[in-house]
Order: sequence, then C-alpha cells, then structure tokens
Amino acid sequence: MSRRPPAPVLRRGVPALGAVLWLALAPPPARAGALARVELLADDPGQWLIHELPMMAARPGPGLLAYGAQIQPVWTLGPVELGTSLAAQTLQWAPTLQTFGDDELGAVLGVQTRLGLPVGPLAALSWAHEGVWFDLGVSARADASWARPQWRTWSVVPAVGVGWVPPARRR
Repeated sequence: MSRRPPAPVLRRGVPALGAVLWLALAPPPARAGALARVELLADDPGQWLIHELPMMAARPGPGLLAYGAQIQPVWTLGPVELGTSLAAQTLQWAPTLQTFGDDELGAVLGVQTRLGLPVGPLAALSWAHEGVWFDLGVSARADASWARPQWRTWSVVPAVGVGWVPPARRR
C-alpha cells in the first residue's frame, strides 16, 4: 500500500495570496451594482491606525505595505455592500439615516471576514459630503483563521474610515 503525501499546510504569512488578490482587485460581478466608494483609510480591520501608524518612523516599509493592504473598494450588492481589500473583506449594510442638503448621515453595520471566514462585527456612523466619506465606530476582530478557526482572542479597536465617493454616487 502506498502512502499519500501530506496535505499542503498554509503557512503563516502566505494565506492563499492569489485568492486574496482576486477578491481585492477583481471587478464586481455583473449582477452587482457600481463602486460605492473607495476607503483610503478603511474602518475594517481598523488595525492600521492603531498598530502601524505609530510605528511608521521606526519601520516605514511594513507600515506602507499594511496601509496599501487596507485600502478598500466598496461595491454595492443590492441592499448591502461588499468591501474588498487585502486585509479584510466585509459584508455590510449602510443605510442613510438622514440627509441635509448635500450631506448624508448614515450607519454601517457589518461582518468582517478573512478570506470568507467571519472574524467579527463592525458598527459605525458615517457622514458623506461632496465626494468625501467619513465614519467613526468600533471594530471587533477575533484571531481566527482557516488554519485555526478558533474565536478565543478578540481585539476591539476604534473604527475610523476616510474615503472617496465617485461622482455617480454623490447627491
């Protein structure tokens, strides 16, 4: 009887990079709506502002890579939105609560994932004005991964988002 070779194991730091790149860079499916916004400072996972920005002077290379990984295009999918970045993929509901002329006050409620594995909730209030989008809320994330799907250790951080809204989506 011949022995089978061991199954490949995802190593830390190499979490199916091709799939992550596809999720982050692929255009939305044909049935989906348009680009809702591009979050230049994404509220999920919310880690860059807390962990990487304070260390930029000491180690700018990793900080810049982490910044690039958290930039998040957000696509409309009917009543929900899908945020796709290298750092996180988020399915969220973002209703408008009130409009004030050109300004929009809204809410963001979502589930953050790593390659489709749910890792925590996101809740924020948002404000949009003439192509600029801001939000402020809270992000909770577990350290779960596909290699170790355990939700034991959690981090809760402030969620701050700053983004650009395309002209077609502005009021």
